Order: sequence, then C-alpha cells, then structure tokens
Amino acid sequence: MGDIKNLECGRLDDENEAIPHEPGAVVSCLSQKYTKLSSHCRKEIFRLAEMQSDDYHLDRALYYACRDDRERLCAQVSSGNGRVYRYLYDQKFNSMMSSACRKEVHRRQSLVVADVRTDVPLTRACRNEMLEHKCIIDPVEGDQKSSLVKLLLCLEDTLKRGYHIQDECRREMLVHRRMLMSDYELSPELQSECKMEMVQYCPSLFQQGVSGTIDQRGGRMIHCLLAAARKEKAFGKRCLSVVNSLVRAVDPGSDIRADPLLETACRPVIDTLCPRMKSGDSNVILCLLDNLKNSRMTEDCEDRLMEVAFFLARDWRLTPRLLRTCRNNLESFCQLPKDWSMNQDISGLQVGMYLGCLYQQRQQLDKECRSELKRIMHIRTQSIGLMPEIEDNCLTDLATCKNPEIKGE
Repeated sequence: MGDIKNLECGRLDDENEAIPHEPGAVVSCLSQKYTKLSSHCRKEIFRLAEMQSDDYHLDRALYYACRDDRERLCAQVSSGNGRVYRYLYDQKFNSMMSSACRKEVHRRQSLVVADVRTDVPLTRACRNEMLEHKCIIDPVEGDQKSSLVKLLLCLEDTLKRGYHIQDECRREMLVHRRMLMSDYELSPELQSECKMEMVQYCPSLFQQGVSGTIDQRGGRMIHCLLAAARKEKAFGKRCLSVVNSLVRAVDPGSDIRADPLLETACRPVIDTLCPRMKSGDSNVILCLLDNLKNSRMTEDCEDRLMEVAFFLARDWRLTPRLLRTCRNNLESFCQLPKDWSMNQDISGLQVGMYLGCLYQQRQQLDKECRSELKRIMHIRTQSIGLMPEIEDNCLTDLATCKNPEIKGE
C-alpha cells in the first residue's frame, strides 16, 4: 500500500463513490512509475505483466482503453499469444488510435523494454536460442543497455555467427526491433544520455512524456539524432555510444523493415529499383545504396538512407553479406578476435583497419569475399560520409574542398 499512497496511484477510500475509479487504473499507474517502486512491488508488477502478456484482456487498463481501437484497427486479429498486443504496437502511431489507448500501449512496451520477461510470446519463441547461446536478459541497475536491447544483441550475435534462429523467433525479433526504432521514449538510455543532443539538434521534436504528438515520434526523433551524429562534430560521445548500441540492436542493414520510417520513405524506390527482392532481404539496403545516383531515388529516401548508412559504414558487423562471406578471411588475415560480439563498441578506426586489411589482402581472399569487398568499397565511395577512416582523419582538409558532399567526389 505504501507505493500506491506515495505515488498517488489510487484511491484507498473504496466507500467514497464520488472518487472515480477505472478498471486496472492502480496497476497501470504503478507500472508507469516502475522505476520509483520498491523492489518487492516492482517485482510483483513485472510478474503481473508477464502473466498478462499472452492475452490483452488480462491487462484491464489497456483492454478498457483500447476496446474501440481494437474494433476499429484490428478486429480481424484473434486474441491469444500476444497477437492483439503486436497489432496495437504496430498501429501505435496511427492517427486513428485514441490517445488513451496509445498511452496504455506505450506503458506496456516500456515494461517489455525494461524486463523482456514480461513478454512471454517473445521469450517462448526464442527460448531455445536464449538457452543455447546463454543470453542474459536480467535487468541490471545502472546498466546502460535495457533488457530488450541485450536480448536483441545476443540474438543478432547468434545470427551473425551463422547459427540458425527459428522463424517464429525472427518474427518476434522484428516486432521488437520496429518497436524500439519507432519511439525514442522507449529507450531510457537515449533519454538520459541524449537529452542535450535532442534539445540542441532536434528542438522541434523534443517533448517529454507520452503526451507528445504522433509526429514527434514514429521514428523521427531517432532519425534526427542519426542525422545530427552524421553532421555535427560536437555530437556527444556518450549519446553516440547509445545511438550506436540502438542501431546494432535494431540492425536495419539486415532487414529494412526494422526501421519503419526508413522503410516508408524508401518503399516506392524499392518497388521501382529493387522489385525482385523479398521483404526482409538483407540486400535491400545494398540495392538502395547502389542506386544513390539513380534519377528515381527520392530525396526523402536518400536522406533517411544516409542517416542509417552512416552507422552501417562504421561497423562491418552491420553489413550482413560482408560478415557472412569474409568472416574466415577476417580471422585468418586480419586477426579478428574469435570472441567479437555485437555488444562491443567499435571505433571508425577499427572499421578502417579491418576493411583496409581485407583490401590489402584482396588477392588472397576467397572469391565470394573479394567480390563482396569490391561491392562494399564501391558503395562507400558514393559519399565521404560512408568512409569514416577518411572523414574522421581528414576533416580539416575536406573543409577546403569546394563541395565534399557531392556524391562520388
């Protein structure tokens, strides 16, 4: 009762009918303020959320807030196994969703980010992979990475090392990657480490609280930070580290659908220039980068693409085909550590070191690796911004160029 009273999360006078009371309101309030709860109360709130995660009817606050939205937006979706939650997640920034429902959906998502065990459909689908590869998902106080980000990075590690991940687990990963990339307010580490950058570089988008308009989220704030990191040399290192971690967890290079804003901006271009590629194909991003100079490339798609590509170019782990075809060569010729991990930060210098090593050893590389390296180097020459080993070390000299941002110059 102490947390309920201290956090003003409910009425304790049940006999006073004049005080309004909504189903699930107390639990909803407590879960919104989970960071301020006593450890015992927090444990119970997370445990309750875990029990509710299969069927949205069990989350009374969300159920009552979203009844009409469910009928309006996803009446065809049957309840069970978290299906209604998933659809509501995807419709969160639909202008037809009520603000009350959006608030409850956001609350639900925040709990999942903080402790991934509150999403049973996800942990059930990925249980075998989590056990086999010893994914640690327990929330750790003071840890910059959230429980969900740690799980996604662990599973991405598994994929990139060539291990098989079941289709159902992959689908769940995609749901949660899209979720993270759509709303900066779901990443506590972004809010704490990047507040100054958001205020300085994205003032029109920055607004605290879930009361912000749809246009302020939907991935726009995150892409604004990506753009600022690319263009502003004063961009904070701690914020950059958090943004890097988020991009690694979401990994839009392996599946453009993980970044809803990028996918929406580039969908017409993909349908025109990359029509034969299936949804989820890791080659979609490379196809778009290959066509940067094409007259059918739109400005909006190019801008969003370059914001993401800036980070992909700074981390060879985010280039699926290069990693898949060149891993053995990286280990044998370039001393790539056997224990490399998606959880590790990597500098632009290290990116250049590994790619430079592959280029120097190109005559000895496997045929597939050599072909992919040539392709990647060609894409990187499309823009100085995609060549960190040049941009980061030659900034002063680049300033003397007439127009260093001209593609191909």
